[in-house]
Amino acid sequence: MGYKTTKQTKVQIGATLDDGSRAMLEADVTVKGASYVVTELNERMNLRNTFKAISEACRSSADITILGEILERTDIQNEIRLHSLTEWAAQLNVSRKHLNTLLTRAEDASLLYKLNTGHYLLNPYKIMGAKASAAGYEIQELAQVRWKELTGLYTELEIQQLLDLSDYLKLENGLTPTYFNLSVAQYYSKNKTISPKQRTSMIKAGIIKL
Repeated sequence: MGYKTTKQTKVQIGATLDDGSRAMLEADVTVKGASYVVTELNERMNLRNTFKAISEACRSSADITILGEILERTDIQNEIRLHSLTEWAAQLNVSRKHLNTLLTRAEDASLLYKLNTGHYLLNPYKIMGAKASAAGYEIQELAQVRWKELTGLYTELEIQQLLDLSDYLKLENGLTPTYFNLSVAQYYSKNKTISPKQRTSMIKAGIIKL
């Protein structure tokens, strides 16, 4: 899987003829850009669920502003670290209790997952932080994989299918439970083989070594 960039440029060439008049030639020139391989496309975020989660977490416009300030601290792993909730509450001009309540509601709405005190994972199926978005598909998908692992969203069947596919491909390390790998594992479970297109994609992604 992958995508290519192209750039179209308008080119104009002018010339003065013998009689003194001007002639102009104009054309659109398409320049092929670089080819980028996407190892495994991440699952799409659901905006309706995002807005629903925000509406459940926030009870006022002030809460939305506070949540926005918190989300601005999201790092490249889509994690948020608030080293001192007391100091943060003071900066946001709210009580620590109010901030704690807002964070708890965000957890209940599956917008945040609490890793430790003041340390959260932002749900990458609802919101992808700016740094993770800029880092590319692989980082985004790793965040999604981690969210599923932490919240127990992988079923025993999916895990077993991944193990079976890993054995079939003779991989030393098991496959990461990404959206693409899970779809291939499901296909293999039904057909006891993988398609040529799937094999090609896995070779390009470096999963299968030639």
